[in-house]
Amino acid sequence: MEENGARGGSGEEHPRKTGFNISLGNRYLLIAIALVILALNIYLRMGLLGNQGLFEPDGFFYYTAIKETIANHFIEPAKVALSGFPPYNNGINEAQGLIYVAIVPYYFLRFFGISIYTVMRWIPIVFGVLYAILSYFIAKYMTKSRFFGLAAMFFVSISSGNIARTAGTVFRGDSFVPLTLLVALLLMLMALTSERKGRRRYYYMLASVVVLSFGPIIWNGWPFTAAVYETALLMFIAYGFLIADNKLLYDVAILSGMLIVTFILITAYVALGMARPLYLFEGANFFVTYIPLILISVIAFHLTNNLDSIKALSSMKNRAIALVLALIVVATVVDGAFGTYVNSAFGATLSGNSIGATTQELQPVTPQFLFASFSYQLILAPLGIVLFLFFSKLDDEGEKRKKLSLNINYGFLAVMAYLLITAYLQATAIRFNSLVSIPIAIFAGYALYKVLDLSYRKHFVIMFASLIYIVAATFIIVFFYLLPGGAGPWAPFVMAASLALCFVAFALYRIAEFDYRLIVAFAAVFMIIVLSYAIYIAYIQSITSGQADGINPYFLQAMTWLSNNTQTNATVLALWPDGSVVEGWGNRASYMDSVGGENGTRITRFAQWLANITPDSQYLYNIGKPNYFIVRNYWFDELGGALMEGNLQNISDYGTVTLTGGTRSTNPSSNSLYYNFNNAYCDPYANPPQICTAELVTGPVNGTETASAFVGFGTSRTLYKITRVLFYNTSNGAASWVNASSGNTLNYTMMLSYSPSGLSGASILGSKLPESNVFKFLLECTATQCPWNNNGATLQLVYQNPDTKIFKINYI
Repeated sequence: MEENGARGGSGEEHPRKTGFNISLGNRYLLIAIALVILALNIYLRMGLLGNQGLFEPDGFFYYTAIKETIANHFIEPAKVALSGFPPYNNGINEAQGLIYVAIVPYYFLRFFGISIYTVMRWIPIVFGVLYAILSYFIAKYMTKSRFFGLAAMFFVSISSGNIARTAGTVFRGDSFVPLTLLVALLLMLMALTSERKGRRRYYYMLASVVVLSFGPIIWNGWPFTAAVYETALLMFIAYGFLIADNKLLYDVAILSGMLIVTFILITAYVALGMARPLYLFEGANFFVTYIPLILISVIAFHLTNNLDSIKALSSMKNRAIALVLALIVVATVVDGAFGTYVNSAFGATLSGNSIGATTQELQPVTPQFLFASFSYQLILAPLGIVLFLFFSKLDDEGEKRKKLSLNINYGFLAVMAYLLITAYLQATAIRFNSLVSIPIAIFAGYALYKVLDLSYRKHFVIMFASLIYIVAATFIIVFFYLLPGGAGPWAPFVMAASLALCFVAFALYRIAEFDYRLIVAFAAVFMIIVLSYAIYIAYIQSITSGQADGINPYFLQAMTWLSNNTQTNATVLALWPDGSVVEGWGNRASYMDSVGGENGTRITRFAQWLANITPDSQYLYNIGKPNYFIVRNYWFDELGGALMEGNLQNISDYGTVTLTGGTRSTNPSSNSLYYNFNNAYCDPYANPPQICTAELVTGPVNGTETASAFVGFGTSRTLYKITRVLFYNTSNGAASWVNASSGNTLNYTMMLSYSPSGLSGASILGSKLPESNVFKFLLECTATQCPWNNNGATLQLVYQNPDTKIFKINYI
């Protein structure tokens, strides 16, 4: 096994033999292992292909736009005919490249009978494979180890975070744009490591900045790729200045200057309508980062080129101090002078409006979410960074203990820049887990490789065993002597853990003395267990993943009915995510949709119409008299966010709290039934605070069947009676109300959904929800009557299934 150490002043690679050898020199063996990994990559991304349609509403909108582009002789129209009522058709606000990501392969595959629908469902998997392959080649710039490259490829392939955007049926910009960044970084590394003489490195530099410019053609959220690229250049400048590598600084200065090509190309894309103007690298904003980058690179090159005359910077220690001071100054200036710009530069990536605030994928991350996305890679990645910094330069010199030094090379810096920017994005919202997944996978792959390598060295095994002893002793000291009151109830567990660690350390000592190479076997077995678990987690998530925004077979069946049973020019009113499915699957014009029609003005008026407690047909006349209105039971889960996006107040009054953990018991003396919901989801909007417990009691009182419902808040054991109970038959839409007999304290409603097979769901409804129009649409409007109907318009139920109702709107 070979790996390179850190670069010296010449910037050349120095391959070395390590103590850990796996024979991957055979090209065919290497290809065979890579193909197995890629087969796993594809398999884990196929779970959603078992679902009909596309993953989320956005995909249906693009499906509509792509079909219209194909019908328009492969030229993207300015507006989508089915989006928004004529003549208010909505424009395609995403970059053109996102549409052509599917159209280009379809142009050739259509001759083999493959539909654009099939291409859209499969193309994300192709990119998932490409990301794994490119990660292998980028990893090779950190070390020459083929095993490490395969490990990086493997971790990208099984990363649930990466699969989240590269699974089948997922069609969105952040599924595709990392390709431009990975290729640009790879070309950057090729330029910096190519022969110093000749023009080849300049060709690589030019190709790198050209590929970087493709980002805004694909996705409006592309600015993060430019941020990663410029951060990598800054890190190269800092590294080159620290080790006084003026040749590196010269190349980085040239590469920084070439970013003007990126700017020119992006300006041309915007002028041609291929990309949207989005701050970074567009207009005058480009020079806010470009000019400082050029100045920093030129100053660093000038200083290192004249070290003989600048005595204060002659030593690495002094240059390190100067570098730290310079970073503090630059950070202060940037924050003070350009803080607003820096925030706005990520405006396409970080949404700050009310719509974004209620979107599930823009919610803050949680530890549970991170572990679900990256599993043990969360632990291996930081370990990989530490191992690279301190152990990547080791020679295999038997048992001789070497002095540890800080090791850095170009590949490490590029991947580190990638990690820093995308980790910042991940910290802001859950949707960016796919972006950060690749650098996490690469560093996790290095940890796997290096742990196996170090386990082959006896003196490192003994060092590791000693550290375990120290950890065990620390546990005992902290828990038993330093903490107030000692370990308390944790004492047995602390002692057991400490003894277990001591046993592990003793076993390592003995094995190292007997035959330390057995440690490799133990390390390999441990890694196999960890990796098998990670594969299992990815597999389970893949096969159990559902479509976003409640897209399900019932909803798609309703859209098929709409397509087959309504006039082709019919217009439809629905919640904006559902509107995209109306367009893409129902082939009918929707007033609002998830991309083109997610308009704040439209959303506000629609939300107000839903929340009204009196019929308001004038709204329907004002928006163009839609022919059909679609409502779904899934709206109960979305309504709070929808009303927030509509800027309504007192949203909790319209909210719902889904109850879980229902258990049934009988009181023989009163012949009453008890339903306890002790694991109820706590409502974040509720006031008073979160509902954590709920109880339903049904049974005869004085010969009359009654029902009483109770709720408890937070950790309090006090239960309060609520106003009424609603029984809703999901099989036929029948609703039955039962009012509390007396003593009702809270103006809430408990709704229980049931069918002939039994209780199917329960929830607590806010005080105003049962009186609102949306409640009438969802539960009270049936084939025979609708309490919303008024002198201006009536709703006629023409289709219903367990998920969706379709009303024909008759205007009077």
